[in-house]
Amino acid sequence: MLPQGGWVLGLLLLSLPGCRQAELSSDPVRLVDSFAEASVEGSTPAAEPGPPTEWSFAGGVAAGGDWTAGPRTAAVKLTADGLAGRSTGAFSALILTRAEPAGAEDQLHEIVVRIRANKGSTLSLTALGPEGPPTDAIAAESGDLSLSLPMIAGEEFQTYTLQLDRMFGLGPIRRSGGITRIILRPTDEAGAEFTLASLRLVFRKERLASIPTGIGWHGLSQVWRDTVVTRAPESVTWTLELPDEPWLDVALGTSSYGPVGFDVSLTDGDATTPVFRETLTTAEVWQPRRIDLSSWAGRTVDLTLAAEGAPGVLTFWGSPVVRSGWVGRQQPAEPKGVIVVLADTLRRHHLGLYGHDRPNTPNLGRMAEEGVLFRDAISQATWTKVSVPSILSSLYPTTHQIVSFNDRLPSAAVTMAEVFQSAGFATWASSSVPFSGQLTNLHQGVEVLHEEASVQLPEGVSDTKTGRYFIDELTPWLERHHDVPFFAFVHAMDPHSPFKPYPPYDTLWTDAAAAARWERELEQIRPHIKHPLLQRFGMPTRAEMEAGGVEIEPYLDHERAWYDASILALDAEIGRLRELLERLGRDRDTVIVFVSDHGEEFLEHGNHWHGLNVYSEMIEVPLLLHWPGGLPAGTVIDTTVQTLDMMPTVVELAGLPIPRTAQGKSLAPLWAEGGAAQRRLPVVAERKTPMPMTGGPDDAFIGSDSLAIVEAEWKLIWNVRQGEGVPEHELFHRLSDPFDQTNVAAEQPEVVERLRALLERWRETAVAARLPSDAESAESLSAEDLERLKSLGYL
Repeated sequence: MLPQGGWVLGLLLLSLPGCRQAELSSDPVRLVDSFAEASVEGSTPAAEPGPPTEWSFAGGVAAGGDWTAGPRTAAVKLTADGLAGRSTGAFSALILTRAEPAGAEDQLHEIVVRIRANKGSTLSLTALGPEGPPTDAIAAESGDLSLSLPMIAGEEFQTYTLQLDRMFGLGPIRRSGGITRIILRPTDEAGAEFTLASLRLVFRKERLASIPTGIGWHGLSQVWRDTVVTRAPESVTWTLELPDEPWLDVALGTSSYGPVGFDVSLTDGDATTPVFRETLTTAEVWQPRRIDLSSWAGRTVDLTLAAEGAPGVLTFWGSPVVRSGWVGRQQPAEPKGVIVVLADTLRRHHLGLYGHDRPNTPNLGRMAEEGVLFRDAISQATWTKVSVPSILSSLYPTTHQIVSFNDRLPSAAVTMAEVFQSAGFATWASSSVPFSGQLTNLHQGVEVLHEEASVQLPEGVSDTKTGRYFIDELTPWLERHHDVPFFAFVHAMDPHSPFKPYPPYDTLWTDAAAAARWERELEQIRPHIKHPLLQRFGMPTRAEMEAGGVEIEPYLDHERAWYDASILALDAEIGRLRELLERLGRDRDTVIVFVSDHGEEFLEHGNHWHGLNVYSEMIEVPLLLHWPGGLPAGTVIDTTVQTLDMMPTVVELAGLPIPRTAQGKSLAPLWAEGGAAQRRLPVVAERKTPMPMTGGPDDAFIGSDSLAIVEAEWKLIWNVRQGEGVPEHELFHRLSDPFDQTNVAAEQPEVVERLRALLERWRETAVAARLPSDAESAESLSAEDLERLKSLGYL
């Protein structure tokens, strides 16, 4: 976490000898940061929401409604801890009912479940009204219910909050006549023991009443912003010294379906001038605006934001910043724009740019001819939840300690967005899965975040093909910020399974007949896939494919054809991005980074999917830097590097101080010295079993906990905790065995000993560098600062 507004901790984290701050002609004024100095008038309390709707089973007493044991559920009874039972099949069910409908005149916003289950990987449920399908029929179905999420198996109670808009993109649910029935699948594994403590329904009126005025982190239609919140007829006034060419960057939003007015005025001495007025009648959608303040440039004024509407109605002033339009009038020495495009699940071996036989990277290829290409970049982790925090904070997984679904980046970490926001850059980010957004605390320093649930794709297009959508969303934001410094992080999921791309790419290297055959064969294999998650995604092992009686190579050939075509589809979107920068006149002062978080296995070691090991197909990823005129064109770096080196490299290019916490090193010496410089730190990748994925004794995710080190031609894998049949050490000669097929550890004991010693020393250093927990960080903050960080979702 890099505190904003010039706080002392932020200055310490960014203070390094020899680093300089990029000079801006006028620093932006972030109204969220200076809210404590603002004056507030006309405050109105929120309306009372009424009593909560909750089924509670604490102390062995059922309150709030009735319950029934559904199909595949046995021995259900009330205990001191709650409603306990055992699943007798993969899709057990509990049925909760109410005589009095809940929320008949309202919309369901979220469901909060407190439960424990000792086995399983998924919790799911559905909410029903008095009308509709019969309860028994739905409860008896196999498969997850309409709302599901990964669960944490164990002996401790967990609280799951299913936010319908944030997690599922559904928006609030309205049931005619209210909600009278909940069908809950407490686990998806037979033989699991569970205990339900409570289940609570939170309706829209209750949610709106709970939102405090002031500053906060708020989402409308799953686009999230740091926000000033007011309730009509409230107004907020700041005293500001306006910069040169000032304009107010703000997005307007409301919770009301009736008319709500947004007024902006400036007071200069005794004269108050209305600057902007707009009435909104659409709720739950941001309306970005660029409000000209240039007539008051250089003056000290009072800036007032005022809301008009029904008393107490919420108004949201999203990411309000007074900026100075200046970029583009001169060629800067450092880039004033940075765009990081992260392609999820992209192994470099499938890129034409890296020698693949399919021409699927024409735009990236041209960028490499104008920039710097790293031939041997290694990702520090093997799945998105762990890898993206390493890339954006330049921290090893051992240091940031993210392992499982619900882990968060410590607030003491400094993200790439925070570095650039601190330097006055406008910041934007997209997240194609919850792992790369606020669930992992990666919204630190981000002013505008498009979460996964904001994505609206055409019918029939896989929800992983997000590159086109997010470039579409980034385009108007860049157009509004064409004359200010900016940082954007685009998380594109296109290479991820399901691999089938949208037309015309779906038949580029295969055909409809092959697709139909592949789909038939997948359904033939699916019953043999043991792990529930991999069964859902259709990711069989070699043994499971053989059990399904499928010819393996034609099946893989079709998958790889779709995978390669998805890469080409994303490449086209990167071409669109470059064209946009050229139209805006920002192509010469913008760094574009292309990188991936991890690779994908196509049975090279007997599996589909990723996150399972640290072999080459998992950790060898692309890395490309493009900055016309700022980087030596056509440079190819053969030195092995890490993806966590990207952040300090780009920060240094921008002339900004590299955070003290960063564990990567700038790669600039590798091209600045004509390739003579060598990276002297070890290159390490990690894999640790994520807890939510432990579904049972046949769980593919219960593999080894592994560390890998790459040095020159050798790669050592130290399986710190070995899975069944896995040796402690695996040594591979990278030049003769690029896909880690032959373990030569027994033939090279001296190499194993030397690299194992390096790994042990590295691990000691990475553990020693662990950041304080949020609880420890909170102890060093004032009450005001602590409340501010909580309101923005950082703690």
